[in-house]
Amino acid sequence: MSNFIFLSLITLAALAPALVAEPSNKISRVSFANGDKVSGSLVNLDVKLLGFKSTLFPKSVFFNRSAILDLELGQAQPSIEIDSTQADHMAEIQLKGRYSQEDQRDTLRGQLSQVADDHVILSTWYAGELKIQRNLIHSIKIKSNKTDLYSGPNSLEEWNQRFSSNSWKFQNNALISGNSRGGISKDIGLVNQSVLKFKLQWKDTIGLTLNLFADSPKYDKLANYYQLSMQSNYLQMKKVIKDERPPQLNRMSNTGYIHATKSAEYAIYMNKQKGIFHIFINGKKVHTFTDQAATPNLLGSSIYLRNDNGKMMHMSNIRVEKWNGAIPTPEDEKSLKQLKGDDQRILLANGDAVVGKIGQISNGMLDIKTEHADLKLPLIGVRDLKLPSTEESQPKMERNDIKAHFKTGGWIILNVTSIDKGFIHGRHQAIGNHSFRVDAFEQIEFNIYNGNYNKIRKEQAW
Repeated sequence: MSNFIFLSLITLAALAPALVAEPSNKISRVSFANGDKVSGSLVNLDVKLLGFKSTLFPKSVFFNRSAILDLELGQAQPSIEIDSTQADHMAEIQLKGRYSQEDQRDTLRGQLSQVADDHVILSTWYAGELKIQRNLIHSIKIKSNKTDLYSGPNSLEEWNQRFSSNSWKFQNNALISGNSRGGISKDIGLVNQSVLKFKLQWKDTIGLTLNLFADSPKYDKLANYYQLSMQSNYLQMKKVIKDERPPQLNRMSNTGYIHATKSAEYAIYMNKQKGIFHIFINGKKVHTFTDQAATPNLLGSSIYLRNDNGKMMHMSNIRVEKWNGAIPTPEDEKSLKQLKGDDQRILLANGDAVVGKIGQISNGMLDIKTEHADLKLPLIGVRDLKLPSTEESQPKMERNDIKAHFKTGGWIILNVTSIDKGFIHGRHQAIGNHSFRVDAFEQIEFNIYNGNYNKIRKEQAW
């Protein structure tokens, strides 16, 4: 029986009033290219069919993978206790993009346990140890978990909401603003020197306002804060102090990026004591705002997100970390290129760089063997790790590739052969054959190289 016949049966069955609902926190949903959706639970998957169980049917049904747009997985928590903050560091490895998609990179997170001449070993809770070919690695970033203040968003409930309850919603690990005005707030734990990072996507234009270092997460008690307004290609900042009219940081800056891309990565390096805000977009500093009359004692640790003009935006990959006071500069890459030697190149937080072999990583410290001495460096002082150039290579696009989105952000493209017993079994050219825990993912996209399907996905994102 074809999947289209199944869909007709589902449409009829949906009219029955006696259906038993799936538990909302465990429900999964299959979406098809023709707009149909089926809710239930994943049974299994092979190279051609996806098995699915629903209260609509007494038995499992099977859908042809070629008709499936995506599978939204139930949000049940992993069955094991997982707390990445127990580890002393977090490594983020980006793999090289596929041909014609070089800017779209798989991302893997875990603890770095070995850097060898031809591979890197990453220890993860969701896939055990991953042995990754070095010639398919684009970049490695390492940070100490001791610098983390916040990582999310995790739900809408963790935020205070004002105005229309429809002004913001939480979906696919992102905060999404709607057509109505409104704001949300949270005591996110900003410290004197903090960096706020996030990815912003927009449908038509940007209309986001951030209140930073707010003295209260409650709207009725909010009195003092810095306000950063982001409108199209411009930024504007001012300080608000109750019953005062402080000097304003009202200089506007043309950000210089291509607004039509409708997506950008932001990083805001903030010093409350000095009233300094460095704004980076897509890795490039576009402006620095400075408060010449800083009043740190009147400020707090909360942030507000405001959609003042009813603009439709996605805000994801929100990270707040302690900042050591050094910002990325154009000289960083130059310093790395000038280094001589065939070992790993390590960029330090203060802009210095060294060449050496990485040894053990433990207790927040990194052992490095250099030509002149053996060093022990705190991970908080390491900004980036560059591997020596190896043979040029890129992963290939393959017929059964799917894109699996991690709950913690990022994704990996796998040539999947099956899903069963809570594991995704597949192959990646950088890793080989491997199994990944299903509960590490929130969504799986199918037919990812089909232009028509990708057009539908893009339209449905809003």
